[in-house]
Amino acid sequence: MESIVRVRFAPSPTGPVHAGNIRTAVFNWLFARNLRGKFVLRMEDTDPERSRKEYAENIMSVLEWLGLDWDEGPVFQSQRTEIYNEVIDRLYEKGAVYPCFCSEGQLVSDRKEAERKHRPPVYVGRCRFIDRDEARERCESEPHAMRFAFESEELEYHDAVRGSVIVDIGLMGDFIVRRSNGMVTYNLAAAVDDAEMEITHVIRGEDHISNSPKQIMIMKALGYRPPIYAHLPLIHMSGGGKLSKRDPFASIDDLRKSGFLPAAVVNFLALIGWSPEDKREDMEIEELVEKFSLERVALRSATYDLGKLRWLNKTKIKREEPQSLLAMSKPFAGRSLNNLENLPEERQLVLVSIIRDNLGTLADVEDEMKPFFEYSLEDITGVSEYPAREVAEAFLPLCESEDFKAVCGEVSGKTGAKGKNLYMPIRAGLTGRFHGPELGKIYSWFAPEERKARIKTFLEHI
Repeated sequence: MESIVRVRFAPSPTGPVHAGNIRTAVFNWLFARNLRGKFVLRMEDTDPERSRKEYAENIMSVLEWLGLDWDEGPVFQSQRTEIYNEVIDRLYEKGAVYPCFCSEGQLVSDRKEAERKHRPPVYVGRCRFIDRDEARERCESEPHAMRFAFESEELEYHDAVRGSVIVDIGLMGDFIVRRSNGMVTYNLAAAVDDAEMEITHVIRGEDHISNSPKQIMIMKALGYRPPIYAHLPLIHMSGGGKLSKRDPFASIDDLRKSGFLPAAVVNFLALIGWSPEDKREDMEIEELVEKFSLERVALRSATYDLGKLRWLNKTKIKREEPQSLLAMSKPFAGRSLNNLENLPEERQLVLVSIIRDNLGTLADVEDEMKPFFEYSLEDITGVSEYPAREVAEAFLPLCESEDFKAVCGEVSGKTGAKGKNLYMPIRAGLTGRFHGPELGKIYSWFAPEERKARIKTFLEHI
């Protein structure tokens, strides 16, 4: 039997999580769910100065909000230091790592010398051939790092997105696996964890390509079979620059606070660098899971298209059931919330159904609900462009009728007004605006007394 697919999302909790991180989580989660595998959450928090508990909690909160449930974890690397040190001891006994006593000043001098001679700025191997007994004795009293001693000149591995990758190991040099302050490096910790957690596929951004050869060499030295790597194209803004955490709406928290639906965000992120065979864009989560594959990941850089996100969000809001839309809308209702909750639930559901098609994000809820609870005529500049008085005067005595279509027909017959000349004055009279939901639904929402009161106020205003 083939082994079960196991992937991991391994962010560093050093700041608020942003779209680039979560796009990686989305791809891993979809891949695991498509193949009925396991999705493991791991916090790479080996940097004590930058890692924060609140950032780890933010990552988990975002994943939960998006519905990206994990099967194992979270595993914190900061709690596995003893394991990493035991691995380094094993590698040392095998001769795969060695202590390096070079000072920072010496290493800087070496790099400058390499630059002067136009050589790669890699470690010169000064400490590699120190006698083991001498090295062991010096370790007792001298600060030292531990370096991995590479053996071959070339490494070839398969990337599920890029195909065969050949790396000149000589351009990397013997790299550090534990610093002189006792902290293990990212590559050592990641390689050990991927091996011990039996990760079968490492799906991550292409900015990690340079790390893969180091991690593969560590795993092979430990006798493990490396996973399959898949390096995703980096995300760029529509202007061309690489997506930065400082860009507008790059933060998932910003998207959440701005009223984007989790389903829209997942759908959007899944399409950054991947597309299904049929090229469809608006998909439910179940469809994304069914269609996702690494074979459809593109090599070219992907664009963070906020216009597409807004379109997806608006489209999904239109399909949202009134009951769930009502629950999602309340945190965004603002000043309208008390008025909304004072209504019977049936009326609340009717109201969200009326405004649903006009919502780009849930952040629009407050503004779209406002005319149903508050009446203001401050936003009808330009009303003089329409036969407002004639239409309103003809409309007023008909407000008792529940047949809006018949009312409009009668008003049109009396005034000769059609199209915008007919509907804009009625809309402005009922809501104080020239835009909004379907006019017939607005008319039906208000009781006859409220219609009359608003039209009378409108006539006094104009």
